[in-house]
Amino acid sequence: YFLQQLNRLICLFLQMAPRLLIIGAGPIGLEMAVAAVQSKRWDVTIVERGNELCANVVAWEHVKLFSAWKLNVSDRGRKALASLGADTPECKEMGEETEADYPTGKEFLDQYLRPLGEYLAGSERCEIMLETRVVSIGKSSKLLKGDMGQIRRKDASFRTFVTTKSDHGNSE
Repeated sequence: YFLQQLNRLICLFLQMAPRLLIIGAGPIGLEMAVAAVQSKRWDVTIVERGNELCANVVAWEHVKLFSAWKLNVSDRGRKALASLGADTPECKEMGEETEADYPTGKEFLDQYLRPLGEYLAGSERCEIMLETRVVSIGKSSKLLKGDMGQIRRKDASFRTFVTTKSDHGNSE
């Protein structure tokens, strides 16, 4: 019993700054990470299967987006880029856009997503893990089906198992 309580106290101590795991470093994952970092309430770990942030967007960088800049960037993201001294895309009001206001995937990457990644990489509150696959996510303690809705289930932290490129070599 004493060791259980000690283990719980150690876990609580380690969780003083809650850690948020974001699976996928695409546009939504980066926006979520920026919001969490700027809140100063979370430490963030971003896990990305690809070898760079927004690896999926790289695959379609030649495509012109069907939505204008205003719908693809957040005010929070623009503020993050401004704090780096980076230029931010001009966001015209809906109905006032021209063809130039619809970026290609490459423009979206170069002018917004990659600079957001630089902002996050420079933050002490964010860890980025590239070429990492999530294998499983579950509660950290032994819980049974009958524990659903019970306090002990709510108090149990999550445990995530991942593999990195060095774990699985070049194979999938």
